[in-house]
Amino acid sequence: MNTIAEDVFGLSIDFEKSSSDPSRIFISMAGLLDAVEAFDAHMAGLINVKIEPKLILEDIETGSLTTWIANYLKDVDDDALKTGDWKVVVGPFLVKAKSSLLKWLEGNPEIKSKEDLYQIQNDLHAAAVETDVNRIPGYARPNAGNLLSNVLRIKRAAERLSQNDSAKFIYREGNVAINPNIMISEESIEQILTLNTVLSESEVVLKVKQPDYLGFSMWVFRYRDRRIEAKIADEKWLYAFHRKQVPLLPGDSIKAMMKSEVAYGHEGDVIRVHYEVTRVIEVIQSIPFSQVDLLT
Repeated sequence: MNTIAEDVFGLSIDFEKSSSDPSRIFISMAGLLDAVEAFDAHMAGLINVKIEPKLILEDIETGSLTTWIANYLKDVDDDALKTGDWKVVVGPFLVKAKSSLLKWLEGNPEIKSKEDLYQIQNDLHAAAVETDVNRIPGYARPNAGNLLSNVLRIKRAAERLSQNDSAKFIYREGNVAINPNIMISEESIEQILTLNTVLSESEVVLKVKQPDYLGFSMWVFRYRDRRIEAKIADEKWLYAFHRKQVPLLPGDSIKAMMKSEVAYGHEGDVIRVHYEVTRVIEVIQSIPFSQVDLLT
């Protein structure tokens, strides 16, 4: 593609010829496309939550595998976007946002701290403000959790390639290498996002949905009208249960002491909740249908 429009970009993978596991190239390309589509949806929301960006396939080149993509933006019925040709502005912004993030990751394979995250957020927010598409300058900041999840998607796609392969992002202003050595994981994301952790323990009633009959894996319970997973740390009770010394039938509940660990983020949002049953007090048997009929 000789002339690249402002709202068009390419993803290119140079691969080792005559190498094994050829599917890695296509899996990586598919992963990168999924990653940038999720990132675009996140970035478009900085300008207006009603914008729905979609990727449109323009062309595929061989030699190296290069996929050319244009942004399609669904029409929105919103007064804030009726002034000016907002489609002309938003498309190039999405390309600029992707190149900004990938440039940062090219030189910084690891987001080590909250300060690193703030820098990326500030750069992307500034790019949104520069579009000047909103009459009232109210542009959201990138959600930290979504942003780090976007980086994790890119990492998982790029790591599918072998050490002799390489990937890059192509746009009007040049190329940006996609770093294959991005260091991020679900654990590191949680660590970066967490401001403080609150521990508590209380007596609860848990409806058993899926017990672990064999080992020490997570049990699935119904608690306060929601599904949770919790490990039972009461080894004495588990020993008796696994030897069928505890009658526990489908529909039964347990009264237990449960410890919860809630991790909160910098905006007061809940990052993670971990449950552990420390002691089982008793099994609460459900009322059989025959007895229910007698009571009604």
